[in-house]
Amino acid sequence: MQSLLCTAILSKMIQLLPNETIEDLQCGGYRIITAKDGFRFGTDAVLLAHFAHFRAGARVADFGTGSGILPILICARNRLIEFDALEIEAQAAWRAKRGISLNALESCVRVHHMDVKDAKKVFGCACFDAVVANPPYGKVGEGPLPPDANSAIARFEIALTLEDLLQSAFDVLKNGGRLFLVHRPGRLLEILDVAREKHLCPRVVRLVYPTPQREPKLVLLEFEKNGTAALRWDKPFIIMDTSGRYSQEAAAIYGKEGLCGDENRDFGRYV
Repeated sequence: MQSLLCTAILSKMIQLLPNETIEDLQCGGYRIITAKDGFRFGTDAVLLAHFAHFRAGARVADFGTGSGILPILICARNRLIEFDALEIEAQAAWRAKRGISLNALESCVRVHHMDVKDAKKVFGCACFDAVVANPPYGKVGEGPLPPDANSAIARFEIALTLEDLLQSAFDVLKNGGRLFLVHRPGRLLEILDVAREKHLCPRVVRLVYPTPQREPKLVLLEFEKNGTAALRWDKPFIIMDTSGRYSQEAAAIYGKEGLCGDENRDFGRYV
């Protein structure tokens, strides 16, 4: 009841569009502004936020921040990071900016309404310690596009292809800088091939399984710019155990993050 009351008060304080709402992340009092009828963040963003790791004082770019979920979740645990969050869609970028203000994160997160492909031109070369990205998974033509333009851009490579993403990451990363990425396992070989072409060395691969008996639905990857280290396969991340309950690792994450987004209430399409 107290959380609902607080959210209602914040909704009056923050300028919201008719199709927007404020969601309580149940994570240290942090909240996010989401579109009621548009693309909303899911399990993949939460897992990526926990998979990525940074040193104190690192400068990080978020390629395609959407409503700003990655900077919010990551800065909830570590405010000693400097974030530049890039978003091409105007309403999503404005939503992210207001979400950052809502959480008083302006000192460590800057939101930019811009194309990821312009990152090199705007920020220069070799200026980031790390890049995080939860990009569109689908290629155009591989399925029907959502009627909502924002959802279509978020789900399909309309504004940003895999090659565009990896090239921009290489351009802005310092030598030895890291790219943390979440994607579909079905495109893993393609991702690794293109990454090598862009001189991004795969360091860690971790598959995410709905249950031990099911095929993986997500893959978490870490790359190093101009790296030479051998590839490491981390143990699989299992969402549900054989009894139908959250695995110990999943429960530990969601015990900290609370109920986040549509898919995080029951892991939606990943289970």
